[in-house]
Amino acid sequence: MKSAPPRPDPPKPAQALLELCLPKGGLGRSILGDLRQEFAEMCAVRSVGAARRWYWRQAVSFSIRYSLVRPRWDRSRSTHDKATGGDVMGSLAQDARFAVRGFARKPGFVFTVVALVALGVGATTTIFSVVDGVLLRALPYAQPDELVFFDRPSHSVPLLRDWRDRTNSFTSIAGARDGQFDMTGDGPPESVSGARVTRNFFDLFGARSARGRLLDADDFVGDSPRVAVVSHGFWQRNWGGDPAVIGQTVVLNGEPAEIVGVLSPAFASPEAMVGRRTDVWLPLDTESDEWRNTRDLYVLRVVARLRPGVDLAAARADVEALSHRLAVEFPEQYTRRDGSPVIHEL
Repeated sequence: MKSAPPRPDPPKPAQALLELCLPKGGLGRSILGDLRQEFAEMCAVRSVGAARRWYWRQAVSFSIRYSLVRPRWDRSRSTHDKATGGDVMGSLAQDARFAVRGFARKPGFVFTVVALVALGVGATTTIFSVVDGVLLRALPYAQPDELVFFDRPSHSVPLLRDWRDRTNSFTSIAGARDGQFDMTGDGPPESVSGARVTRNFFDLFGARSARGRLLDADDFVGDSPRVAVVSHGFWQRNWGGDPAVIGQTVVLNGEPAEIVGVLSPAFASPEAMVGRRTDVWLPLDTESDEWRNTRDLYVLRVVARLRPGVDLAAARADVEALSHRLAVEFPEQYTRRDGSPVIHEL
């Protein structure tokens, strides 16, 4: 069995020249190490002769740089720094050049690292935006300490009705069903973020209109004409702030809806607190058979406003007591496999 050929070394005279001229310490060792590694790689992909010629060019270049162009090093980087005050910018430029050369040798590794850093920065930014919107800043509503959000991402209309009619902790409770709408009209088709909301949704948050009106009770009757309210930003982006938008008709998921109002720019929907945007709101008829009687249709985000004098602990106890009653009345929907009730929390 033949042994592998010996690994060629850089020219010893060139190494000696570098050791003589380069600064002592970490910088000099780093330069020598990088040159040795590049020499070995060049031997593998080209030829030993070409690698030796390249190494000599590098040795001469570095020797001139550190012996003639820059102030002479007294064989000690620390001594040089003390004498001249250091060459910080030169060191940074040198480090940058070596970094670029290292990147050129291993571009795949570099792209992987950059992608991971980008993902990390993006995830950190997203998490901070959520924490900032939900925990650090006060909610942009009147008496924000009275607002409570039910724990799960979706609930049924009958359950919302139970909380409204069978608890004593809330002055108002509302729900919203998020969704995407394909909007068509005068312009090109557009995918729009929207929500269908219960009749007291805007009142609960104290929303006001900048143009037209918001949704009223007549809009929630099953056979009433379909209407829509748009956000102030959506109005500006799509209609350029044209007041004539009131009364215009847009087609959302194939169904026409008349724009009756534009929200005030001061209004921020709850999902905006975590970086999501809602552009259009439609009324949700919770009295239709589809919604009224189906407890297995989990579609609503639910928010409520506490009664004056009721704290969060009392409201939680109220909701928990109702959870136990619902587990007895509707065991298929509100009882876990082990027989325990499903407890809804705030």
